[in-house]
Amino acid sequence: MTSYVDATILFLYTVISETHQLYLLQGMLGITNGVIDTMSTSLLGDLTIKEKRGKAVGQVQCDCRLSSAVGLSFRRYMVKYYGIKSLFYLASLVVALSTVLLFFIREGED
Repeated sequence: MTSYVDATILFLYTVISETHQLYLLQGMLGITNGVIDTMSTSLLGDLTIKEKRGKAVGQVQCDCRLSSAVGLSFRRYMVKYYGIKSLFYLASLVVALSTVLLFFIREGED
């Protein structure tokens, strides 16, 4: 649910017109990111074998951070060619679609 809220917030960046709206969206995004980070780490811990949990959590965190770094590296070029609003549309679409994968997760046996 928090990912869908994140996707909605990202979309709302394209329609705001006041500074206080930006502050409100930033606050909401901070809250949902805090919740989803805790939930995803807990879920990952529940889905992995007890002896390999630390490695799995570390690998997922590393993959997420590297993906973020790649995205940040390309943002200037994407804004130049596609515009800032289209990046928010793309980001909200990717966040919303990535949650579809959660429906296929099955909890493993310890």
